[in-house]
Amino acid sequence: MTLVEVAQKFFQDFPPYSEYKNSGVEWLGKIPGHWEVKKIKYISTILRGKFSHRPRNDPKLYDGDYPFIQTGDIAATDKYITTYEQTLNALGFAVSKQFPKGTLVMAIAANIGDVAILDFPACFPDSIVLYSMRQAIEEGFILDVLQNYTTFTSYFKLVQKATETPN
Repeated sequence: MTLVEVAQKFFQDFPPYSEYKNSGVEWLGKIPGHWEVKKIKYISTILRGKFSHRPRNDPKLYDGDYPFIQTGDIAATDKYITTYEQTLNALGFAVSKQFPKGTLVMAIAANIGDVAILDFPACFPDSIVLYSMRQAIEEGFILDVLQNYTTFTSYFKLVQKATETPN
């Protein structure tokens, strides 16, 4: 099945709109006339996680009150990260940054491209990037697009841009 066929099948279940226009995106085809097609970089801010201490496995930074997720936590879920195994203490938290519940995250190392949404506030290392929406857009929609409708070239550019973005 081609991307065009996938997109058409996906959108056939939605009620029809009165007016449609060409999206300008080959695989997407026509969209409702009042919709806008925007690149993700224009609707979100892409930030990297932070964990600046080396070595990363220094035990004096762990076993505290702050959830700390890794790329494997993203790989272990289809949508929401609801559990965690690792935590940071105050020292670890001081060299990291906590992001809010509902944050859309993507692995850029190990299981590159896996995406999920945080179901609790959490810290994570720079092997994970987050998408902070600038507009009122449902993170679940963006997650679905990234998981199912992003072409390899677009995906590679997203990952490359994310790795170039400083903390």
